Amino acid sequence: MGNPTEPRYHFSLTETADDPDRGFVRRQLQCFNVQTLPQFFDPAVEVPYLTLIARDAAGLVVGGVVAEIHWTSLQIEYLWVDEGQRGSGLGRALIQQAEAAGRERGCTWAALTTFDFQARGFYEKLGYRVVGEQTDYPPGHSYYWLRHDFT
Repeated sequence: MGNPTEPRYHFSLTETADDPDRGFVRRQLQCFNVQTLPQFFDPAVEVPYLTLIARDAAGLVVGGVVAEIHWTSLQIEYLWVDEGQRGSGLGRALIQQAEAAGRERGCTWAALTTFDFQARGFYEKLGYRVVGEQTDYPPGHSYYWLRHDFT
């Protein structure tokens, strides 16, 4: 049984993204997921990535959507529209085209996050609904999780 006066655990803390222990912990959780639900966490199945870019007549990027597909959901990570193009319908067109691409790939819903100082109202006009909120993140603001069912 061990010495009761010795600490049972030793803790270490790092602040680097490339710490090998960080990768170890991530891989251990991934292994658990694969063992528990192999039909959903097959490591041989690559995550489909979608990047939709809008360019103006001069070829300059004026907007884009970055997304991934997980199972039957389109996970929209980023939507960006150039400030001079905001209000022109470009954001709506980008979201609609990304959703269409998701549906073509078997998605039945989309999810995204936004801050209160970003575009919550814009997304709600497109059929998204708030399914979660983290208040005071960053301090004085809120962070929202939104979902849009395609059916």
